[in-house]
Amino acid sequence: MRRRLLESVGETPQSLRDVSVALSKVGDVAVERGQLEEADAAYRESLGIARRLQERVGETPQSLRDVSVSLERVGDVAVLRRQLEEADAAYRESLEIAQRLLESLGETPRSLRDLSVSLNKVGDVARKRRQLEEAEAAYRQSLEIRRRIVESQGETPQGLRDVSVSLDRVGDVALEREELEEADQAYRQGLEIARRIVESQGETPQGLHDVSLSLNHVGNVARARGELEEADRMYRESLALVVRLRHAFPAVPDYSYLEEYISSILEDLQEEPAKAATPIGDSQG
Repeated sequence: MRRRLLESVGETPQSLRDVSVALSKVGDVAVERGQLEEADAAYRESLGIARRLQERVGETPQSLRDVSVSLERVGDVAVLRRQLEEADAAYRESLEIAQRLLESLGETPRSLRDLSVSLNKVGDVARKRRQLEEAEAAYRQSLEIRRRIVESQGETPQGLRDVSVSLDRVGDVALEREELEEADQAYRQGLEIARRIVESQGETPQGLHDVSLSLNHVGNVARARGELEEADRMYRESLALVVRLRHAFPAVPDYSYLEEYISSILEDLQEEPAKAATPIGDSQG
């Protein structure tokens, strides 16, 4: 329908943007269904339209942000396809736009958050490429920005969750670098924030899931340090939350994989303590 409107009214800024947005949504569904080639095609067409729109109307905040968001989606698919160089190029261009928007608009909550998201994505690719120093720098800059947003806007659930996510990423890099004390500090701060969100907002699916993952993170470090009783305690609390999540919210995505994952770790802790004393790798699992 939006393509037909574009044909009938011509390439107005609104008709172009409507097609671009619709393409992005088509791409989103394709990603959920694992149809990455189709998603890539939709996102790239959306990006092409966003660039044409920018050329037509100039570098307005909206046109720039539309290009930045489309670049991130293209990068996301490239990551899923393990095309890390292509993903890095898309994310870095998006980051450059986010920095320009921050300079032109000032430190608004939206411009700051957009920049923090772009930094995390650049950091994610650097981490996958084993460029841990670069990943850590990006994650720490994102964390600093998100803390500033909370300081200026107050402790909103979104603001707090953003800080917790950034702390987890900092902890992930520290764990991979075997800096276990630093990883433990970051993960425990993230866990404390996740618990506060649940206390203030109630037991939502997102809140319970976040606490469960944070408990796993802390358990991962304890396991790597050979502190098996502490690891066992964290994993068991995490498992109990996942079980509650599945029973209290049956309509949410199936978290049975997470229940199986934690249960397998607990079996390792009981049956193979020597094996459990070694790091288990990516705590995002």
